[in-house]
Amino acid sequence: GIVACDAHPDYPSSWLAESLARRHGARLLPLQHHLAHVAAVAAEHGRFPEPGERVLGIALDGTGWGPDGSAWGGEWLELDGDLGWRRLARLEPLLLVGGEAAVREPWRVAVAALVAAGEEHLLAATPVAELVDGQRLRSVVRLAGDPGWPLASGAGRLFEAAGALLGLAPVNRWEGEAAARLEAAAARARGPIAAWPELLLPEGGALPELPSARLLAAAAARVAAGEDPAEVAAGFHATFCRLAAELTARLELPAGTVFALGGGCLVNRLLGEGLATALEAAGHSVLLPRALPPGDGGLSYGQAVVAAVAAARGVEPRQVERPIV
Repeated sequence: GIVACDAHPDYPSSWLAESLARRHGARLLPLQHHLAHVAAVAAEHGRFPEPGERVLGIALDGTGWGPDGSAWGGEWLELDGDLGWRRLARLEPLLLVGGEAAVREPWRVAVAALVAAGEEHLLAATPVAELVDGQRLRSVVRLAGDPGWPLASGAGRLFEAAGALLGLAPVNRWEGEAAARLEAAAARARGPIAAWPELLLPEGGALPELPSARLLAAAAARVAAGEDPAEVAAGFHATFCRLAAELTARLELPAGTVFALGGGCLVNRLLGEGLATALEAAGHSVLLPRALPPGDGGLSYGQAVVAAVAAARGVEPRQVERPIV
């Protein structure tokens, strides 16, 4: 037998899986968080790859343990029918000044991002500056220049930081509050909102990245200039989707490539539908979670699918560096 679980070594579910595997003499199969998200969506639609096939996935959530020990959460993944997988692109990681405190207080992520983008001078003219004590803001500005803070590429951190920046929820009173309020504000915008033209993808780099810090800085510049926060929120969504589609195009995948979109951030309908529309306009096929929750409520299904495929095909999930054909 096989007991599948998340690869995060400190999850209670991982400890339970270890205990069950020992008790029943089963094989323990730890699986990367976002691999399971992609597998869940692909399998729900009957599109899990057969041997010789592949599926692409975009996983957007708050946090998933990465094999490099950092917090992942905005990944472009490729998975083949023999369970080889690799990361093709990601969101630019953001600093978590204060560690876990930055997850509870997304204003910290927003401030650190403005520092990283060289735009901290915009901070005083943004709504968050009216809601967070000035001394605390200046402290995080100073600390953001220090080495050693953890990094997170999670889309949840990015969208929560945008919500905090616009003054919608500097502190999460419940999980994802700032991101949920950002989506609600965007839905109130009048008329169609275009993506911001000033943002371009960075050139070079070993792993293509969506420029998270500069996206937040662009939002700060617009709200500081007096643009309505609802329109800034809508523009933020539109610009993220445009940049994500352009990042996908940079991967030079054949038209018609199947993309499975998963992760908790896909509860955001503006994000899910906007990203699907942008990818379909580029000629790709898009699978969205329908019967299963996009977030961790559907994760065990993805884990079970990968475990069943591993047993049936006699293969092991493994991260690979070479292109998957």
